[in-house]
Amino acid sequence: IIRGMAHGADKGEGSAGMLLSSLPPGGREVLEHMAKGRHTKLIADSLGLSPKTVETYRAILYRKLKCANPIELTHLAIRGGLVMAGSSEGGGSSEAR
Repeated sequence: IIRGMAHGADKGEGSAGMLLSSLPPGGREVLEHMAKGRHTKLIADSLGLSPKTVETYRAILYRKLKCANPIELTHLAIRGGLVMAGSSEGGGSSEAR
């Protein structure tokens, strides 16, 4: 799955929905958790992944979606309809711990 994220369209153009639809399901799941403010360990536990795998997804998401920080990723996820504004569940910071 991660290998599939690293390849493919990376034009930085088009709507947020189109960018998000280019992600494989695992990438969208990690992004959804990140946009809800969950930290790496919680995401890993929720998805049955290792924290290192979540960190790899995170790095690929930043690069592929051309976002510099978690706020930009969250805005993109909201614009693309992946999460609703104000849907944070208090899982901590989206930064790695």
